[in-house]
Amino acid sequence: MHDGQEFAVSFGRIGRTLLYEDAFGTLLFAFDVAPSIGTQKEWTLHLGKQPLATDGTMIEYANRAERERVAVALQRVKDYVSSRGYDVEMM
Repeated sequence: MHDGQEFAVSFGRIGRTLLYEDAFGTLLFAFDVAPSIGTQKEWTLHLGKQPLATDGTMIEYANRAERERVAVALQRVKDYVSSRGYDVEMM
């Protein structure tokens, strides 16, 4: 459903957020950072599973298509952060 879709991931302008943008809109994912222990990477990014709206409120997804979009977005955000040298753990 979402394969081949254009998207962008970046660090958000709001503190400790990652911005995911696609044709359907924008999602924010909150995170925290801590020193990595027992890994080769210097930092571990603790990523929240639940996206936020751009105004910071929690988003509840009622239908399957929306939940699938969030799952794809979350994986793409994890890949982005990993490619920037972070270990990633889910909160």
